[in-house]
Amino acid sequence: MMDKKKASKGTGEKETSSTGEYNGESVEENESKNAEEVKESEEIKGHVKDEEKDKTIEDIKSSDTETTDETVDFSDFLPNNMEQVLKLSLFQIQPWAYIYLGLNLHPKENKVVKDVRQAKMAVDAASALVEVLMPHVTDAEQKELKVLITDMRMNFISKSREG
Repeated sequence: MMDKKKASKGTGEKETSSTGEYNGESVEENESKNAEEVKESEEIKGHVKDEEKDKTIEDIKSSDTETTDETVDFSDFLPNNMEQVLKLSLFQIQPWAYIYLGLNLHPKENKVVKDVRQAKMAVDAASALVEVLMPHVTDAEQKELKVLITDMRMNFISKSREG
């Protein structure tokens, strides 16, 4: 008489015998069946991945070839007058003063680069822009510009003395 043990897996009950049978199949048949299921599962996964790859490539290709009649108007981002042009220039120069004072990382070098001559040029250029802007801005903006230039000059003095 066969000694049967019950093993529960998932939702169904499976029967195992002491002779190595599993649900009436030999161990070899069972292993073969499992190997086939694993292979089939991997093929399905590979097929899905290939479809996703193909879809992505197709999406990229179609987006490259699509043309739209809609044009983007960047004029809203452009300055309206010289006051705005000078302010934009000032706010582009300021970070470079701090970069060359060694207070910020140089974006290309990705390290601290201290160059007092370059820093002085940036501070002098910013000072000249502020001098030109002062008669054309509000009292509040004048205060902000004075603080900005004073801060740049104080940092320059402090860092240029360090050596």
